[in-house]
Amino acid sequence: MERLKTHSKLTKGVLKESYEKLLKNFYNIDPKVHAKAYEGAHPFDWAEPEFAGKYLDLCATYYEQEGDLQALENGAVVVEGIAANQWTNGYLGALSPGQEYEMFGVWNTAFTIFGLLSYEKAVTEGGEKTSLFQKSAKDALECAKRAGAWIIESFMGGVEAGKRDILDAINGGSQHITPILSLVRLYKREEDPKVKEFLLWLLKRLEGSDMDVVHFQDLMQLRSRKGIEMITVYLGLLEWGISQGDEYAIEAAKRYWKQIWETQIRNTGCGTVNEWWTEGGNGAMILPTEIKPNENCVAVGWAELTLALLFLDPKPEYGDALERTLFNHLLGSLSPDGTDFAYYQGNVGQKVYTTREGLYQCCRYRGYVLFANLPQAAFCRKEDKITPVFYTSAEYISEEVTIRETTDWPRSGEVCFECIPAKEQVFTLMLRIPGWAEQACIKVVSEDGLEHTITAKAGFCPVEIKGYTTVQLSVPFKVRMKFDRIEGEDYGEICYGPLLLAADTRFGTPLEDIRVRAGDEGLFRPVYNIPGTLLCLTRESDGMTVADYASAGGENPEKDEFAVWIRA
Repeated sequence: MERLKTHSKLTKGVLKESYEKLLKNFYNIDPKVHAKAYEGAHPFDWAEPEFAGKYLDLCATYYEQEGDLQALENGAVVVEGIAANQWTNGYLGALSPGQEYEMFGVWNTAFTIFGLLSYEKAVTEGGEKTSLFQKSAKDALECAKRAGAWIIESFMGGVEAGKRDILDAINGGSQHITPILSLVRLYKREEDPKVKEFLLWLLKRLEGSDMDVVHFQDLMQLRSRKGIEMITVYLGLLEWGISQGDEYAIEAAKRYWKQIWETQIRNTGCGTVNEWWTEGGNGAMILPTEIKPNENCVAVGWAELTLALLFLDPKPEYGDALERTLFNHLLGSLSPDGTDFAYYQGNVGQKVYTTREGLYQCCRYRGYVLFANLPQAAFCRKEDKITPVFYTSAEYISEEVTIRETTDWPRSGEVCFECIPAKEQVFTLMLRIPGWAEQACIKVVSEDGLEHTITAKAGFCPVEIKGYTTVQLSVPFKVRMKFDRIEGEDYGEICYGPLLLAADTRFGTPLEDIRVRAGDEGLFRPVYNIPGTLLCLTRESDGMTVADYASAGGENPEKDEFAVWIRA
């Protein structure tokens, strides 16, 4: 994802803990492993260059966030390996000659370009502190330019010009159009007219086809419904639209996001089965892991697209969507030690925390990248409006204002902001009242001790800040239950605040014996001190306990079972 222009950091809480685990494990990765990804010729299913590109992007992100030159030093090792093994024509897919366009060949090249550009930008903008890495940055940019030229030369003009058909690719034809994101980044860096010409040609090529990403009306009618690949396309299209002032491209990305949110994203915060969007994808259904539901790459890509749209045009529904994915699917797929993410995650059965041996490590690296960017994404600033993007303990610092946010979210709906603006600075704090909340209370105490209270409904509530001010947001967390019919039986789901709850056999009852009833909402009480969970609810009538979905099945994943949909 593109560097988000805020000066912020996480200070406490479950997101901070996850960030630190992943940061620690990042430094345990040997960069030489990724440098070797480009050596030799490999079979068509070789995807290591994609992960090398992600690793380079991580090196850039961690340097920008932590200021640690070791991250750039690690990246330099990978850049050296790329430069030494790039084909003379610019290709970086590392597949065997004659197989360059099979499977992940173009995809590998595109994500390598992405990582190279991230690394070059971090070094170039680092000034004197990063002077030791200037040669690596120069090599990174040259490699990215040559690789971009290879993609353009391969497809520009299409079959009419004697080139390959860019839609003749795996996954419904989406594989070879995903470089749009990397090429938009390349164009923004160099403003090479050849790159712009290619991007304009690509959009024209897609226009009127069954992959018309700009003018589509129903995402299910696009030839490719491959989740992460199409999200990557729309991330590129959105960035293109913003850079060029192309409102059609921007509106297309918003339309795609809206349709995913309304039809695909489940109560767990993810979507897809076998990595594709499906008809009625977010309906009530039992999804065991073996049918490959809820790919972690999709959850990350969804979060990235949501963040990109929120930073362009802050809307409360973007915050609601991000919150659901962060605190449910993404925390639920991260291994307790922070070394891995699950590839697929069911909503019933045993919780999975790793990618099975032999499968691609894409979900691991995408998970790393998203969490690495969370500190920079914690606050969004648009002129004099500052929006806390997701509620967590964090700090925002700029020349104009310092904001210290303190909360135990998602366990509690109490959030406190200490706002310290520079002299005579006035700004507006935009507080999101989640769509699941009936209303919220906001207490504002100004520098002179005056206090006033605001009652707010779902959406954004603006709070003017002038002088030292404390703002206390109180969002009531209530038990919410929803009932649906699945395969002829009645099932219920339980939510509390932003958290989805799940039955968990760690509490001693087999899943088939656990039942919920309409009207149980008032019988559940929150329990915060059960080890290995964010939060549990216990039913007063019989002691039946459910755990937050992210933690459910996690005490002993080899034995424990969980279920999001509980028999009614």
